[in-house]
Amino acid sequence: MEMINLDKKMKEISKDLRLPKEYEERVEETLKSVPEERKSSKFFPVKGLVAMLCLCLAGYFLFANSQEVKANFLQTFTQTILDFFNIGEKESQSIGVETKKENSVSKPELMMELKEKMIDSHNIYLVVKVTASSGIDLASDVSFDYFAFCKGSNYNEANLISGAKDCKLLEMLEGKSNVATYIVSLSSDEEIEDGEETTIFFKDLMRDPFGENPEMLVEGMWSINFTTDHTVSEEMELEGEGETVYPFINTTATLKKIKLTPLGLTVVSDVSNVPYEDLGISDTTIAVRLKMIDGSESVVRSHDMEESTIVSSGSSSYEQKKKKTFMTDTYQFKKAINTGMVLGIYLEDVYIPMRQ
Repeated sequence: MEMINLDKKMKEISKDLRLPKEYEERVEETLKSVPEERKSSKFFPVKGLVAMLCLCLAGYFLFANSQEVKANFLQTFTQTILDFFNIGEKESQSIGVETKKENSVSKPELMMELKEKMIDSHNIYLVVKVTASSGIDLASDVSFDYFAFCKGSNYNEANLISGAKDCKLLEMLEGKSNVATYIVSLSSDEEIEDGEETTIFFKDLMRDPFGENPEMLVEGMWSINFTTDHTVSEEMELEGEGETVYPFINTTATLKKIKLTPLGLTVVSDVSNVPYEDLGISDTTIAVRLKMIDGSESVVRSHDMEESTIVSSGSSSYEQKKKKTFMTDTYQFKKAINTGMVLGIYLEDVYIPMRQ
């Protein structure tokens, strides 16, 4: 019975494999060389071994077309998330930032490995290594048609984590245009729980996916499971008590909470003074600036779209609780900051000290 189940599983695994014609001929020759009585008495084990051989050879043909590729296939990258943020190991310790190494499983036609992750309560940064079959050039205009994060260990559209997401080419492996690493990030207005099972999934690798002439390179869906272990320990949080009010859409809003980490900023406000139906059609932009210890200011968000900011992405969401409406603005920084250098935050022109 166990062998029958094994054979069924092997059939499921092997039925989607795309193998060269030469391999099929080789398998046929192997089966013919097996004595007739052995084929009948050891049918399931032999088929299981053949299926396993299929998997090995498929991986070889898809990802190792030369000895040099085989030698470099599992080569690691020297670039890390810390390098991406332009901070060194010593500095990362001083601002409470670290990364964690991860691994994942290969997939047919495309291998994806989760190399590192950096996570806080509202932001996720992942370094994902992508290896395509030879002939596919992972240039700067190559990305995925769709990708997202969801809660749980499996893809589930009902458990998608909301927020702004991005996927950027970090670097290509020298001499191997079909191997590259990507920084995949999420700035979520939801609270990202520490140690929660999470899945990131990708759909259809394409050239210029959002341009006028997108080109399909590899069709399919891939997913990677990981846990949201918080790797950022330093943060500053201020709970509002109703006394901090700032201008908002011809009326006022009341600050409820600010959370600042090296990776981003989250602002929660009571915006009940504005009718809920008006929030979706109004400009809800809040001008936000960080006041630094040295007297300088860093612009997080501005009413002037041309003004340079320290933010790479962000998101806004609205929630109604007990006849009140709350707005959560989440901003993801381009580079990690030292929260110890921040004195306070301006919401519009209202100053909120973060430390005494």
